[in-house]
Amino acid sequence: IIGLLLVAIGAIFAFVLGLLSGTLASTLESMMGSFSSSLKEYGVEINLSELLGGMNHRLRWLGFLVLGVVLIVLSCIGCCGACCTVRGCLIIYAVMVGIMLIGQVIVISIWFSSNNLFKENARSAMEESLKKFTGISSKNIQSLLQNLVHVFVGCCGVTNGTDFQTMSPDWNRTYSVSGYSFNLTYPLTCCKFDLSTFKPKDEYCPYNNTTPETSNYKKGCYEAIFTFIDDYLPLDYLFYGLGGVLGFQCLLIVGVVILLVHDQKDNGKVKPT
Repeated sequence: IIGLLLVAIGAIFAFVLGLLSGTLASTLESMMGSFSSSLKEYGVEINLSELLGGMNHRLRWLGFLVLGVVLIVLSCIGCCGACCTVRGCLIIYAVMVGIMLIGQVIVISIWFSSNNLFKENARSAMEESLKKFTGISSKNIQSLLQNLVHVFVGCCGVTNGTDFQTMSPDWNRTYSVSGYSFNLTYPLTCCKFDLSTFKPKDEYCPYNNTTPETSNYKKGCYEAIFTFIDDYLPLDYLFYGLGGVLGFQCLLIVGVVILLVHDQKDNGKVKPT
């Protein structure tokens, strides 16, 4: 089942999304009309075609597809070995499941002994993305995602707004309103937005963007995202579930051993009915 799910995800994002990105973008744009138009008033352009195109990294999603195919083939080898008591299939199945089990044990051990390692990797990825931020009207995927995260999560930068001075100092700060142009201190999307209208709560926020009541410039996205995850989607539960999968895999290996021992005693094959 997991193999089929991975194949479906890989196929959709590697092939189908690329073919239908234009249709999906137009559909989403019609659904998000007020959101897009409200942000566009303030110079923030959300180009969904670019966003979907950026998600369509074929090689990345082909990895999901290949992993799914491997799991399906492994499952078929296990079924064949169990139904027909084919010793070679059973041994291959047990070895492969054992390798996956060892890998999962290592991952779980690292998480519970030092989960900061995973979080620091996430922080590094966010910082690398922020370095490619070029402005509120930019159409590259890193800028698009950064603006969306700012608005919906209510944050600014990775650690805080100063990241836009140290990590991406060359982003386009020029901003115009009512014929008057000035340089932004922080991206406009660092302002606090009213999500019912998708407009800044304070129309003067873009001028300085340093008032805590109307700006998120002190609140980093790394802290905001992981605080939300810890409060509503504790990652420990994910790894507890992975521990349950380990127990199931141990049972599979035990089952293979029982079949091999039984076959050796009987010196014969169990024919499928």
